[in-house]
Amino acid sequence: MSLTRREFYLGTVVAAALTGGMLATLFVLLGLVERATGGYGVNAYLSYLPEVWAPGWWAAWIVMFITTMFFFVIGFWGATIFKRWGPTVLTIVLFSLGLVAIGGLYAVGRLNAWDAVFQWFATAGSLGVALWAIPVILLLAGGSYLTLRRATV
Repeated sequence: MSLTRREFYLGTVVAAALTGGMLATLFVLLGLVERATGGYGVNAYLSYLPEVWAPGWWAAWIVMFITTMFFFVIGFWGATIFKRWGPTVLTIVLFSLGLVAIGGLYAVGRLNAWDAVFQWFATAGSLGVALWAIPVILLLAGGSYLTLRRATV
């Protein structure tokens, strides 16, 4: 099979987007069923999360789709690093990201800015936070493609 890395990448991303769309649609349908039945008759809500559904069903669909694509791109990014440079570099990258995250949490704590952080999340809502993930998704997707172009078998 003669398939370029570009075709492989685009096909994989399109397949992930289609799957994410199907998962988001299923999420919304299950949420509608939960809402109509009072949580399946026992007040059990798994898909109808009030904060996610507050703007409407379309917002729940977008949040679920972006969440699905976010986790796909993170996994694909990790896989391309592993394929291009091996497990040692992947471990170093993940460890470095962990240190950056810990450093960020430390900085927020030292600045006593937790109230501002929580206020931002409360103000942005689930849809706003999901929309802020789009630049991260695009950055990781672009990085994955550029890394995959140079990967060897």
